[in-house]
Amino acid sequence: NAKRMKHLLKYLFVCLTLCAFVGCDCQYQVTGLVLDSVTASPISDVSIGKTDTVHLDNPFNRKSFTDGNGAFDILGVGGRCNEITLFFMHPGYETQEITLETFGVDTIYLTRK
Repeated sequence: NAKRMKHLLKYLFVCLTLCAFVGCDCQYQVTGLVLDSVTASPISDVSIGKTDTVHLDNPFNRKSFTDGNGAFDILGVGGRCNEITLFFMHPGYETQEITLETFGVDTIYLTRK
């Protein structure tokens, strides 16, 4: 049993060390629709970006787009396990910065400029 315990402690130490170096990033997925805030019509080709920088004119370091029905499905790896902040941008609409819960389904309403 002492030999088994020693092996288990070595394994635990290696796991904790790897976790410290890797940062323990978590997988996230967010899905939903982007709609016009007045007409509730779907908005296609909305740029959806994730950023680790502070409010730039173009905040996207990773970009996705809504489809023809305004739908989006984004899967990735991030530093936080329960939420992710995304930017929604489309010409003629106000850019929105929204924090969403991971593995949720959301409806985003964009307002015309």
